[in-house]
Amino acid sequence: MNFKFENRIIFTKDVFSEYAKGVIQKKTEHIAFPLAAFFLLVSIIEFYNMDFDSSAFLFPFGVALLFYPVILARVPVKKAYEQQKLLNGGKELEKMTRFSDRIDMVSSNKAEHNFAYSQVTQICETKNLLILKINRKVNLLLDKDGFTVGNLENFRYFIRESCPGVKYKFRLKIGRERIAFPPESTKLSEDRKIDVLAVPSPQIGLETGKDTTLPAGEGKNPPEPPMQAYAAGSEYRAPFASVAVAKPHPVVYVIMILLFVLSFLSLFFGLALVSSSNSFSASPTENNWKFLLFLPLPLASLILGIFYKHKGMKTTKNIVAGIIFTILLCVFGSFSLLDQNGTISHSMSYLDTVALEIHFDLPSKGKVTTQNYSAYSGSVESGSQASSKTDDTDYISLSNIEFTDSKQISDFETSLHSSSLWVSTIPTPLSAVIPELYSAQTDKALGFDSFMVYNVSLGVYNKLPEQSGTYRFLYLAYSSSGKKMVIGEYLYHVILK
Repeated sequence: MNFKFENRIIFTKDVFSEYAKGVIQKKTEHIAFPLAAFFLLVSIIEFYNMDFDSSAFLFPFGVALLFYPVILARVPVKKAYEQQKLLNGGKELEKMTRFSDRIDMVSSNKAEHNFAYSQVTQICETKNLLILKINRKVNLLLDKDGFTVGNLENFRYFIRESCPGVKYKFRLKIGRERIAFPPESTKLSEDRKIDVLAVPSPQIGLETGKDTTLPAGEGKNPPEPPMQAYAAGSEYRAPFASVAVAKPHPVVYVIMILLFVLSFLSLFFGLALVSSSNSFSASPTENNWKFLLFLPLPLASLILGIFYKHKGMKTTKNIVAGIIFTILLCVFGSFSLLDQNGTISHSMSYLDTVALEIHFDLPSKGKVTTQNYSAYSGSVESGSQASSKTDDTDYISLSNIEFTDSKQISDFETSLHSSSLWVSTIPTPLSAVIPELYSAQTDKALGFDSFMVYNVSLGVYNKLPEQSGTYRFLYLAYSSSGKKMVIGEYLYHVILK
């Protein structure tokens, strides 16, 4: 049979690897990346809902999905390579593909297949391979340097003419550079690096690495060569563009990979640090400025990525990761500005005010975070509106205090245990006037063992009001094991039937 092109390829480990990166990895990314974005988004939402366990559980899944395509493309390569050698008598499999009025493929293990050009649905070009996608499970691999009849440049025109309208994907950055003696049509640059023959200039340029559909005879494509140019052994040569090959220093390569990984992890580091800082804070966004502490990681990935890209290295992933995570860290870090409106206070003087109201001395040394839900002022009867309100409760403030002076703590606990103003358990009728926002944080299971419910409006301790009305309460809970206290101030609307 008279054929126009013949291509020979040996399935080495590098061929398997390049195919996996160019086809399997890219295909998996379309599924894995949206799922990764979903898990990361839900993780962040759960974090701001104070559900730190769910956030910490979901975030690693999101990060793992980001790296799943890379792992999937690399892990099976060695196994597939060894398996095909085993099936081929311990030798690397060799295939010969011929192109005439149909596509005929013969393997060194005597297997034969043939396909029509109409069965080709996609053509993918990597650094060293041409991959013709036949169907979901079959891909024909051609070695760019393996044409024994015809040449690569003519074959590109031929396959486009034989498969009009088929999507042509350029992934020329995937694959290792081959070390070979340069042909006469290449030149040695001044730094003695070998230039690489690329595809005809209308096809390389800006489309490298992008998915493009290249129907024949459209746009800036060159005119089709005459059919005799496809004859076996034809010497037709299309115009070429030379691209210098840059070899990164091994240390620089490792640093860029490390920065790429750390850029992804920077958001997780920030979440972990902010979560630990928020364990004793009334505001979920107060410590968000700590996200900015990890900003140097994606910034370094971005800046060095741009620098070394101009040097010819493949650092697009560093640039993309740097941009994405620099923006994310800046956005989450800026949430701390939400607390600059007077709603958060760290002044221990608030405890002096509370101590005067409840007529009981409290320690004055420690750390406090007070969330002010409303700037309460005036009489209770005025019906002052709080910024956070339920049907029966107007929240005024919530304070988390951690005492630090051992002598003050000892004196306070001695007074507490000998006082009738504090109770070890809130009776059920009285617990009805304690909002869940406060009671949930002071459960006995969390170590809180002393409580006080003070009705400021009536000046009574640990008693339910006997008449309907709106009353101002102070709720105090103390943990002797943790040396910490929670104080909730609120208005409660009592309706007695």
